[in-house]
Amino acid sequence: MQESGTAKNPDRIILGCFYYRMEQHHCNYFVWLDKLIAKHFGHEDDNDVQGRMAMLENRLEQLEFKIEDEYEGK
Repeated sequence: MQESGTAKNPDRIILGCFYYRMEQHHCNYFVWLDKLIAKHFGHEDDNDVQGRMAMLENRLEQLEFKIEDEYEGK
């Protein structure tokens, strides 16, 4: 998970391959977090979306640590 630094998309959160922008092989996975949330939870009000977004960010961080641990263990 990274924050966009471009003028076109300031402060938007990007979900992508953990190894993107590193010299290691990566899968090119990329999606805007707000679009992903809107796609799955578009019918909910903003407060629910913010709570779910925080939950998803936390879960993604846990998965990134798990992937990193597994990769370093090989």
